[in-house]
Amino acid sequence: SAELRCDHFNTTYDELSSTLVEIIGQVRLADRTKAARTVDSASAELRVPLVKEKRFRFVHTLEINGAARFEKFSDGYDSGIKPFGGLRYRPFRSLLLRGSYSQTFRSPTLPQLYGGIREGLSTGLPDLRRPQALTGDPVDATTYQRLVKTAGNPELTPETGVTKQVSFVFDVPGKRLSGLSFDFAHGIIEQKNLITSGLGTTFIRQNELTSTGDLVIRDPQPETYTNTTANNINVLSGAGGVTTPVAPGQTVTVPGRIRYITDSAVNLAQQMVRYYDYGVRYRLRTFEYGSFNFSSTWTYMGFYASRRFQNDAVVSSVGRSLPRYRGQSSIVWQRRSWGANLSTTYIHRYRNLTRDGWEVGRYYTFASSVSYGFDKRSKLGDMRVTVGLDNMFGKEPPLDNSTVGYNQGLVGRPGGRFGYMSVRRSF
Repeated sequence: SAELRCDHFNTTYDELSSTLVEIIGQVRLADRTKAARTVDSASAELRVPLVKEKRFRFVHTLEINGAARFEKFSDGYDSGIKPFGGLRYRPFRSLLLRGSYSQTFRSPTLPQLYGGIREGLSTGLPDLRRPQALTGDPVDATTYQRLVKTAGNPELTPETGVTKQVSFVFDVPGKRLSGLSFDFAHGIIEQKNLITSGLGTTFIRQNELTSTGDLVIRDPQPETYTNTTANNINVLSGAGGVTTPVAPGQTVTVPGRIRYITDSAVNLAQQMVRYYDYGVRYRLRTFEYGSFNFSSTWTYMGFYASRRFQNDAVVSSVGRSLPRYRGQSSIVWQRRSWGANLSTTYIHRYRNLTRDGWEVGRYYTFASSVSYGFDKRSKLGDMRVTVGLDNMFGKEPPLDNSTVGYNQGLVGRPGGRFGYMSVRRSF
């Protein structure tokens, strides 16, 4: 297949918005921007059986599949040919073994390249090198409104990567356990020049002494303080939020105040992910009580790390600022026109390094729904009505030291219990 795509990016603001920002005088809107480009691409896919089905013992099926894609951008980016290869092998009907390898390419988007400078004020960003307990300065506190600047970066380069995965699916044979299956997957993702629309103010502050020092703009004059409290005060001293305690009575020199933080689009030298997926499913069909489908899937994050420069230390964030595992389980019942669902999600606890090793608690919610489908021959036609309740017990997300008080990357709906009704009809 072949494709020609045209991308356009324009940013502008009305007169009222611009006037209000000038009156406030603290922040400003992004510059007006206009950019465009064209993208030529071509792709191909292939799937080939290697042996005839059931012809050999312990080779029920064996096949390979492959694909390739090429992209060329009018603003100079060229992907080259990026391949995908996979192998599917069934030694017998109930067991499927799979393996795959692929190379990836992604060019910077137009907003990442040409987005204008945008300013905003954020709270919840304490100065890790100047703890307020040490300095007594309100500018160093969590509650201070800190200036954060974001913008595009025309110096961005494309990101590339390699993904490898092996997996299996086992359907338990026999009548007694018919419908029971297990699956497992292990994957490794390695990306270079990863494009991020922003490293995030937490990462920038935690790594100021190593890879992000150029993104934290401070007053040039250092200051000296003495710990006048009765407790140790932790001061940032290394990559990833590593701190060193300042004992009571000890004197230490710290840098000047933060003027602002730059959190624009950048390339990371490398990002590495290693994960393990586990799953169990069970399907039970009865004549009298209808059908039941149970599933439980879990992800164990073995390793997750990124570094801005190639010489930076590789430090995994798993358990330190990301949960080690998370899962989702559900049971679905269906009998004639009626249906019901009960599900739960779980996120394991992890540490928050911006608060001296403070632990973010585990988070789990339950959801349920009941539905009824009308007969196609009725006056309402093929209609299904569903009534549901998300976060049934009104579980609040655990407190996280972020600008909104919880981890937005992990918690999709922080608002507590939520009821809904939906009506769907097919024509």
